[in-house]
Amino acid sequence: MKNILKHPVVKHRYFRKFVGIVILLLIFLVFGYRQFRQVIYIPEDGSAFRIDNYSLGKAGDKPFYQTDDDLRLLRELSLSDSKILYYFSKQYYKYYKKHYAKGKVMTQMVEVGKNQLPEIYDMVKDACKILGVEKIPDIYITNSRGTRLSVTNRLNPIIVISSDLLWAFRPEELRFLLARQVAHIRLEHLFYLDMLAGMRSFTEISLPKFVSRVIVGSVGVEMMQWYKEAEVSADRGALVVTGDIKVALQALVKLNIGANYENYYSTVNIDAYLEQLSKLEEDRIETASAVIHELENPNPFITVRCRHLLSWYKENDAIFK
Repeated sequence: MKNILKHPVVKHRYFRKFVGIVILLLIFLVFGYRQFRQVIYIPEDGSAFRIDNYSLGKAGDKPFYQTDDDLRLLRELSLSDSKILYYFSKQYYKYYKKHYAKGKVMTQMVEVGKNQLPEIYDMVKDACKILGVEKIPDIYITNSRGTRLSVTNRLNPIIVISSDLLWAFRPEELRFLLARQVAHIRLEHLFYLDMLAGMRSFTEISLPKFVSRVIVGSVGVEMMQWYKEAEVSADRGALVVTGDIKVALQALVKLNIGANYENYYSTVNIDAYLEQLSKLEEDRIETASAVIHELENPNPFITVRCRHLLSWYKENDAIFK
């Protein structure tokens, strides 16, 4: 056993874990328990979700389904004051997203449109009409790396659907998930979603997995909090489009497991799923671990978001009647 521990590869592995643990402990000391807790828990009082004004607003205005924290944090995170960041982001979208990325998608993916999978195109078109997005985004289906669905490129939005997603989700569930991407466009989330995705990709390629999670998380609890709020707002916007809370919750739960099991087994018990979060101990390490692990999840904070969406639906059921 001692000889194995002395092996260079094993020693390096243990060293990486040790460094990761040290960094994680430093994060705990800097951010503390309360900051992580506010990301993973939601208000118990249902009145906190009640909306009085049901205005969808015009482009640039706050629609009623956007959370106040989403809008506030989006403004606080604004990078427009940084000329350097503004310049590089402009070049990134001008060259990489407009030209290089387009060359990739046009040769490696299937473009969805009026003459190619029109059923999917119409789902996105209807969501754009309801949520007030004037230009229908480009839609592509790509080779699967799990059941993923993403939206990118704020200057010329593109929705990318993994091929596995088309069999894992029923049409009504897919409609809800596509409406979520349209809501992200309407709420002007794409710049920061792209930034988070880029940071995650860079750290995962260049650093050990455990360390990369911590470093991305250490960008700030504020960014993590906005990430959750942005997803919550998109969920609400999609529910405004589809109106079926049961379908919406089933679609969200399935995002985390990515499988079509209804043909052989019963559907998800939503009430039982919502109880999962209550089993999380109010412990500093458990809570911080729950938040940090969400950063590597392409569909983050699902358990939290389901509770949010159900509470919001119950408090504002007049919208859906």
